[in-house]
Amino acid sequence: MARWRSIRSTGLGLLTCCAICGCRTTPDYARPLSPGEHALRIVAAPDILAELADAFENKSDQLIQSMDRSLAWFDRNESQRFFPWTDPPLTHTQARRSLLALGELIERAESAERFVHGISERFDIYESVGYDGKGTVFFTGYFAPEYSARRQRTGTFQFPLYELPSTFEADFVDEGRWPTRREIESEHLLAGYELAWLDNPLNAYLIPVNGSGCLKLADDDSMYDGYTATNEHKYTSLG
Repeated sequence: MARWRSIRSTGLGLLTCCAICGCRTTPDYARPLSPGEHALRIVAAPDILAELADAFENKSDQLIQSMDRSLAWFDRNESQRFFPWTDPPLTHTQARRSLLALGELIERAESAERFVHGISERFDIYESVGYDGKGTVFFTGYFAPEYSARRQRTGTFQFPLYELPSTFEADFVDEGRWPTRREIESEHLLAGYELAWLDNPLNAYLIPVNGSGCLKLADDDSMYDGYTATNEHKYTSLG
């Protein structure tokens, strides 16, 4: 009798373990949408009023700064290629006007209550359906740091950033193997294709690793440096 109890107890333990393991799933944030499934859905205003009020009361000056930078992005020609957005139907002009209207509302609203009222009257609010259809999403941080740079090699500005020659793959990629960073630098493979010069070797390393950066040049000029290509080698951190 004792033996049967022991076996049955073990069996229940296994069943419990299986049940727990069966319920644990790994989030698939890259899950493609099903045919006909929309990426965004409209949110009824009452469901988010408290969150809007809290956001208004805890806003910082950095919010307006970020909106100004978003407007600057909308004013660049390349921003046009992301519009029109089909779901919901949204044009480049509408998106820019929405940002302007939101900024005006933030500046003029005298209270969280007035802000929420303005949002409810003037805006439709959308959220992502998420990977699970419940709005669960995964956010990552990204930034484009600003570094001092010069177009010509001079003084302390001795560390180059390169543009990619159109013939680089044909000339330097051997049977699909791209040269390593060490080879590119020690063998001066990109000599003559210097895009700008920085005054710190670490910054010249970080911009390609990060994928972008804003170069502050002389005479209040600036240049945005963006990702072009990868050498397909595994990334190893400085640490």
